[in-house]
Amino acid sequence: AFKAIKHWRNMNLISAAALLFGVINGVNANDDQTKLRGRSSSAAVVEEDHNDAARKLQHSNHFLESACNANITTATCAPIQTFLNTTQSPIDIEVKIPCGVCVTADITDDSILHFPKGLNIVGKLHIPENASFELRTTYVLVQGYMTMDGPSAGQRTIPRADGAKVKVVLEGNDNISFMPDGDNTMMGQTSIGIKPFAVAGGVLDINAIDDACPSWTILKSLSQDKLEITLNDPSAAECWAEGAELLFTPDEVGLWHATQVATIASSNSTTGIITLTSPLPTRSTSIEDNYGEHFAVEVALLSRRVTFEPAENTNLIGGHTIILHTQVAQNIKGVEFRRFGQQGTLGRYPVHFHMSENAHGSTVFKNLVRESNQRCYVIHGTHAVSLSDNVAYDTFGHCFMIEDGGEHQNTFLKNLGSKTKRPAKKIRAEETDDQPTTFWMPNPVNHFIGNVAAGSESMGFWLEPMLRGPSKNLAVNAGFNPGQAPMGKFDDNKAHSNVGQGIAFYPHGYMPWNHGPQIMIGLVAIKNGAHGIRIGASNQLHFHGAYIGDNGGGFENSGGANHVVRDTVIERISDHQKSLLAKGRGGRDPCGEGITFPSDKDHKGQGTEMYNVTFKAYDPWITGNPSPTGTCGATAISSTTISPRHTLYTMKIKFSGLSFVGEGSSYPNHRISVCGSASTGHAFDDLDGSISPDGTPGTFLQQNDPALMALKPDSCRDVGGCLLFCPNTCYRHIKLDMPGTVGVGMTAVVTRSDGVSTTLPRKQFRNWNAHYGTALSSGYTYDITFVDGSGNPTWPGTYYNFPHPAWMYPSAGCSPSLGDTDVELVPPSPSRTPSLSPTISALPTSSPKPTISHEPTQYPTVSMAPTDPIEACYLSNICPVGFTDKGRSGILGQTDSIGFVRGGNFGYGWTWYHPHLCCGGYVPTDTNTKAMCAKHDENSEHVMGHWMPVGTPDPYLAGGGNDGAWDWRHPRTCTASTSSSVCVFSEVENCRPGYENWGKARILMEAGSDLSFNAGASTSAGWNYHTPWLCCTEGITTTKKPTMEPTNEPTEQSDEPTLSPTTFSKSPVPLVEACYLAAGSCPDGYVNEGSAGVLGQATTPFNRGGGFGWGWYWHHPEICCGPESPMATNLYAMCPAGGSVIGHTHKAEDGDPYGNGGSNDGGGWYWRHPYTCSPSDASACVFTKEPVGPEGYTYKGQSRIIMNSSGTFTATYGQKYNGWWYHQPFLFCKDDETIA
Repeated sequence: AFKAIKHWRNMNLISAAALLFGVINGVNANDDQTKLRGRSSSAAVVEEDHNDAARKLQHSNHFLESACNANITTATCAPIQTFLNTTQSPIDIEVKIPCGVCVTADITDDSILHFPKGLNIVGKLHIPENASFELRTTYVLVQGYMTMDGPSAGQRTIPRADGAKVKVVLEGNDNISFMPDGDNTMMGQTSIGIKPFAVAGGVLDINAIDDACPSWTILKSLSQDKLEITLNDPSAAECWAEGAELLFTPDEVGLWHATQVATIASSNSTTGIITLTSPLPTRSTSIEDNYGEHFAVEVALLSRRVTFEPAENTNLIGGHTIILHTQVAQNIKGVEFRRFGQQGTLGRYPVHFHMSENAHGSTVFKNLVRESNQRCYVIHGTHAVSLSDNVAYDTFGHCFMIEDGGEHQNTFLKNLGSKTKRPAKKIRAEETDDQPTTFWMPNPVNHFIGNVAAGSESMGFWLEPMLRGPSKNLAVNAGFNPGQAPMGKFDDNKAHSNVGQGIAFYPHGYMPWNHGPQIMIGLVAIKNGAHGIRIGASNQLHFHGAYIGDNGGGFENSGGANHVVRDTVIERISDHQKSLLAKGRGGRDPCGEGITFPSDKDHKGQGTEMYNVTFKAYDPWITGNPSPTGTCGATAISSTTISPRHTLYTMKIKFSGLSFVGEGSSYPNHRISVCGSASTGHAFDDLDGSISPDGTPGTFLQQNDPALMALKPDSCRDVGGCLLFCPNTCYRHIKLDMPGTVGVGMTAVVTRSDGVSTTLPRKQFRNWNAHYGTALSSGYTYDITFVDGSGNPTWPGTYYNFPHPAWMYPSAGCSPSLGDTDVELVPPSPSRTPSLSPTISALPTSSPKPTISHEPTQYPTVSMAPTDPIEACYLSNICPVGFTDKGRSGILGQTDSIGFVRGGNFGYGWTWYHPHLCCGGYVPTDTNTKAMCAKHDENSEHVMGHWMPVGTPDPYLAGGGNDGAWDWRHPRTCTASTSSSVCVFSEVENCRPGYENWGKARILMEAGSDLSFNAGASTSAGWNYHTPWLCCTEGITTTKKPTMEPTNEPTEQSDEPTLSPTTFSKSPVPLVEACYLAAGSCPDGYVNEGSAGVLGQATTPFNRGGGFGWGWYWHHPEICCGPESPMATNLYAMCPAGGSVIGHTHKAEDGDPYGNGGSNDGGGWYWRHPYTCSPSDASACVFTKEPVGPEGYTYKGQSRIIMNSSGTFTATYGQKYNGWWYHQPFLFCKDDETIA
C-alpha cells in the first residue's frame, strides 16, 4: 500500500492504505495462502464453521473455494508439458487442471499453447516470472488458482530485458457455459458468453509489474527537438525501456482526441532522460514550461508484460474478463486488456467484477485497458475493491465505473483515462454511454482520489445517482438512496480537455440532506469545452482548494442550494492558453463566466457561497479586440440566461475575501451581473466589501425587480451589472408557498413600518405550487396582507396556513438580520382591518363590506354563535390560522408514521408521536389538522392511542388494553370537515353544538403547555398528564356507542400494552435507547437488532462460536435495544471490571474507556476488553444507535462490532464477511470516576 501511494502528495499514508486495502491486519505477507485468500483476523468469523453444508448455505449466491484445494499452495507443480502428456489431446477436449493438482507453465521459448476446447483451472496453474508463451483458447475458467510471480530484480523493466512475455488470446464465437466443479456449486449451468476469461470461486494472483514502477506520471521536460523527455517520477526511466509505447494526453481546450503515442528508443536511469524513436508531432506542455503543474500533460505506459486480447475483433466483439459471484480476494497487477469488451452486450467488459458483493482485499493495480470495445473497469454488485494506478486509453462508453449504484466502499486511486469515445451501439436505451464519461459514479459512497480524466467525448467525472439492476435487491441496499447518501473521499481529482463538463452533478442531482456538507478537495478542472464544474438539483456540495481554468465556463450552479466554493482560483484564460492560441493551437478561446447561479431558484437555503476565491482575467468587452488578448466580456459572477420557471430567486448569494487579478478599469460589469436574469428577488451579500465600490460591506439588489426597488433604502446606488449596491444593509428572503389551486387572482401587499408598501405578484410554473416572494431589509417591520382582483381584503384559501417562521428564509450571516418576528402575516378578521396598499385605500367608502364576511363559515352552527364560540382542540404539526397552539402532546401511534413528529419507542409495536394541540372556534378544512374517528369511518386513516377511565364506553369501537385506572382507546386520525364520526378534545365540559360529551380523556402534554385541563401527575421527563373532555358528534351516541355486552367487532388491538401509568415516566420524550448484550432472547419492550460477534475467552454468558486464535473465541450475544437500566437479568452492560472479559474494537483516537489494553486491528481500530456486568453497575457502558446517550452517560467514541445482518442496528455500513457486517454503534458510559 505504501509503495503504491509513495509519491502521492497531500495524503495521509495510513488512511490511504486503509482505503486501498481495507483492514488487512493479521495477514502474514509471506504466507502465500493467506495472501491469496485475503484472510485477516477481522475475517475470522468466516472460519467459524468448516462444515461443507454450512459453507454452501452461507454462500448460496456465490461460487466457493473448493475444499480439495486446501493444500494447493504447498503441492508440487508438474511441468505443463508433462501434465498434457498424461491427458487426452488438448485439441479434442477441454484442458482441465483437476482440483488439488498444480501445473506450472514453465515455457520460455515463445511457444504457442493451443486449447481450442477451452482451459478450466480447478486446481492451480502457476506461471513463473520468466515464462514466455502464447495461450490460444476459446475460454479460460478459473475455479481454482491462476498465479504469476512478480519480476525478479534484474527483470523489472517493461519490456523485460530477456524479452519474456505472456499473451492470452481468446478465439471463437461460441457462447460458453459451464457446470461448476465439485463443491463449487451455485446455480447449476452458468453462461459466461463469447471469448470469456472468467473467475468463478477461484483466485487470480497475477503480479506482472514491479510495484515501484509507475504506470503513468507527469511530463517534466521536453527537448526542443521533441525527442527527449524527463518525467516527474524519475523511477519511470528505470522501468520504461526500449520498445515500450507511451501515451501523451491532450493539452488543449476540448480536444479530447488530440493524444500522441510514441515509442521509447532508450532510457537512461541515471539522468532520467528517455529518448523517443521519432519526435512528437506536436509539442506537449511540460512542468518546465513554467505555466504550472496543472497544465503539464500526463505520460502513460502503453506496454505490459502480460496481454489479454481476442484473436479477432469483428463487429467490436472482443474478449471479456469477469469475476462473477466470487467472494475471494483477487490480485490483478500489470496486465494489458486490449480490444476487450463486446459493444452492445450487457456484462461484457474488459475488467468486470460481477455480483461478488464483498470482495474485500481485491486489488486491480497498474493495468492497462486499450482500444476497449465497451467500457473499461466495471464494478457491479461488488464492494471494497481497490483500483489504483490503472490506465485506460482509446475506449468506448463509460470507462472507470460502478454499474448499478448499489456498490459501496470501492476505491479508485490515481487512475488515468484518456480518449473516452461515444459508442455506435448502446447496451440498452436507458444507458448513458452515448455521453461517455471517464469516471461514472451512480453511487457516491465510494472513494475517488487522485484520478485524471484526460479527454472524453463528453464528461470527465459524472455523479449520476441511481439504484438499479440486481444490486437493488442486495441486503445492504434495503432502503438505500444513492442520491441522498454521503460521499466518500473525492480529493485531488483532475479533469481536462473534455468536450463537455469536467465534473457534472446533473441532471439527476445529488441531495445528501442528512449528511452535512460533502467536501471535495483539490479538484482541477481545466480546458474543458463546457463548464469545469456543473451542478443541478443538488445540495451541500463544497469545493475547497480547486483550480478551475480555461473552460467553456467555470462553475455553474444551475439548481440547488448551500454550495460553497472556498480557497479556489477561477481563471477565464491562462497564460498557457494564450500562448497556445498565439501559435494557432489551444482549441479555442475560452470565454465563459466564472461562477454562475440559476436565473430562478426558490429553494430554501443559501445559494452559492464564495470565500477566498480569486478570479483571473475577467475583463469587460473591448469592441473589435476579442481574442486572444483575454478581453471577451465574460463576467466573474453572474446569473444564467436559462429560461426561468419559477421566476423568483430566493437563495442568498454571499461572499467574502474575493480578489480579482488582471481586470480592466471598468467597474463592476466584469465582476458581478444579473443582466441575463429574467427572475426577480436577487439580493447578494458582500460580507466584507470584496466587490463593493469602496470596500464597504452591503447588499447588491436587482434593479428590474419592482418590489426590491420600492422598498430599497435611500443609500443604494447604481453600480452597473443591472444592480444597485446598498452599503451596510442586510437582507432576508421570504416566500409564501401554496398549492397551485390556491390564491388564484390574488396579490400580496407588503407594508413597511414607515408606511411604504409594494405588491408581490403570484408566480406559478405549470401546475406546480404557486408562491409570492421577495427580499426585505432589516431595520424595519413588515405586514403582509392579500387582496383580490378588485382590491378587497382576502386570503389564499379560506384559512390557508403559512407556518411561521418557515416562510422566512435563513439570514446570509450579515448583521443585523431581519428577525423572525419582524414580518407578520395579517389575515382578514373582524378585529383587525388589513393594512391596504395605497391603490386600495382610495376605494369608495360608500359601499363598505361587512367585516364579519371574512369569518370562517365552514361550520354552520359556529357562524350563528356568539363572538366567543366554544372551541375544540385538534392535532396538528402546525396550528391553522385562527387557532391557539396549546403545546406539544404525547400520543401513541403504530410504527408506520401517522403524520406527526415522531418521538421515542414505546414497545409492543407502538411509538410516541408529538402533535401540537390546536384549539379554535371553527372546523379546520386543511388535511394536516386531524380529529379522531371511529375505525368504521370511511375517511379514517392511522391508528393512535389515548386513555379514558375504566368503564367508560369506547366511541371508536377499536378495543384497547387496561392501564390501571385507565383503559386504552384507539381512534383513527381523520379530517374533521369530511368525516362523520368526529371526536375532539375540549377544555370545557360544554361541547360545541352538534357534539356530546363522552367524559374525561387523558393525554400527556409537554411541561409548560398553555392548557386549562385538570393536570394530573407529572412525569420525570418534562411531561404532565392532562385530562381534557372528549366531545364526539351526536350520531355516534345513538348508532355507534357500544353496549357493555360482548360484540363481534374485530379486536385488532386486543394485545395492547397494559403497563401501569408509572411506566410512562421516561416517555414520551424522544427515547434514547440503550443497547445491551443479551444471553438469550430480548425481554419484552426491547427490540432485537440481531446477533453480534464479539470476542471472548473460553467462557462467557453468550453462545460460543468458532475459534479466533490467541486464546480468544467468537461469542454471539443478541443486541437488545430499549429503555436504560432494564430489570431483566439476561441483559449485560460492559464495565472496567466484572464478570467475563470480552472484546470489541474502538476508534483509536477515542481512547480505552475500560483501561484493559488491546492490540491494533488496523484501519484506526483497536481492540478494547471490557467485562460483562449488570446494567445497574456504576461504571456500566452501553452501545447506542445514535450519537446521544441516556441521561447520566458520557460519550466515549465510536465502536465497531460484527452483526449477522446489515439490519437497522446502525446506519453506518462497514465491510461484510459471508453474512456478517460491520456496524459502528456509539459508546456511552455512566459518569463514574473509575472510567478512564
